[in-house]
Amino acid sequence: MATEVWEDEAQAPPWDAERASLDARARSELDRCAAVDRVIAAMHERIDRPFALDEMAHIAYLSRFYFNRVFREVTGLPPVRFHTALRIAGAKRMLVTTDLSVTEVCLEVGYQSLGTFTTHFHELVGVSPREFRRAASATASVPAGLADALARAQSASGAPAVEGDLLGAPEAEPAFVGLFRQPYPHGLPFACTVVDGSGRYELHVDARGSFHVAATAFAADERPALVAVTRRPVRLAPGRTSRRDLRLRPVRRTDPPILLALPRMSSARENGGRPMSDQHRRAFAD
Repeated sequence: MATEVWEDEAQAPPWDAERASLDARARSELDRCAAVDRVIAAMHERIDRPFALDEMAHIAYLSRFYFNRVFREVTGLPPVRFHTALRIAGAKRMLVTTDLSVTEVCLEVGYQSLGTFTTHFHELVGVSPREFRRAASATASVPAGLADALARAQSASGAPAVEGDLLGAPEAEPAFVGLFRQPYPHGLPFACTVVDGSGRYELHVDARGSFHVAATAFAADERPALVAVTRRPVRLAPGRTSRRDLRLRPVRRTDPPILLALPRMSSARENGGRPMSDQHRRAFAD
């Protein structure tokens, strides 16, 4: 078979140039993701100390400003905030699985100021470290803020503000769906509900403005293993129903940790906020 030789690249068929462009973009995307992955691996090794943006950019082999943009596009969070989220996730585990005091946990994850640690913890988890530890104990009830968000979404009358289908959830296992101001499930949700496996969800809330819908489901060991987040915000207005379907997928290294104080919500719903059993404690830890 004869092979065509093009003396001038401009004479080549348009699809060749298009394919080359697609290949270049794919390589660029792989390079960007690899750079972000290298930095996240370094973050896990530096949970117990600060990590400056310049140091992260150096590991990524990217300029400071370009790295900041790339990292946010891949993960949904700025890099410094992602590192903070990992440190707070480590603090959550320690509060549930050890007898260390709050001050000791603060120091273990690299904070020198208890006030700063408490502020970051409350902002990202939705409760203070002490409230979180009490809520995770076998004798405490679901955190009040989360119980309020659940009740708010169930008690509002009229058409749902947000509705959709949740897909990919384990059969007969509870999945959490919440409404957040930011495109990741940090802090207390404005409203939340529970879906038993894949199915329809509805959030009945009286609210206006831009929100994101996030969902998570538990694996057999009760750790959040599936997640779905809308990157495009939902705009709510009174009397209007917005639709967002969500498909759960396995958690990736580039996903920000799920930090809200999230027990097995089916039990919280059925028990009306009564004390949780021992099995629910592990759900709080990760």
